Amino acid sequence: MKTLLSLATAVLFLTACNGQSSKALDEMLARGMVATTDGGYTMTATIDGKPWKAQAMYPISANGSIHACYQESTIDLPYWEGYKPGAKTDFSHGHGPMFAPPGPFDLYTVHAGQLNITRVSPDWLEGTFFFTAVLQSDPSKKIEVTNGFFRVKKKP
Repeated sequence: MKTLLSLATAVLFLTACNGQSSKALDEMLARGMVATTDGGYTMTATIDGKPWKAQAMYPISANGSIHACYQESTIDLPYWEGYKPGAKTDFSHGHGPMFAPPGPFDLYTVHAGQLNITRVSPDWLEGTFFFTAVLQSDPSKKIEVTNGFFRVKKKP
């Protein structure tokens, strides 16, 4: 049952990030996502040594999490009200992100890593993150996500 719930949740959060074209980006924006820019909404990371940069993100108020998409891949980090600079969330305690890597759909779970809040303003939240994602159907397959950075608006 837990696997079925995880799969259903993953499919729902992936539907926001489907496609590689500018049409796909237009569809993301039509669903309430915001295009990323260097001075605004931003999420970047290194995934198994390759740079990753989000095309679009949801405001926290729209999704309840820190959610970013690039083509078919998604990183969805946990969010709690009251984050303050210096706050850390350890992903080994069941508070891990949802992650779908670039390429064909595979369900990965995260049980190791950390989210670090570096800046909080009335409107914006910034932080860094890293984690190891494990393929649910084959735990020997892992993906390392490092050098993660995000900036997201808390309210639209």
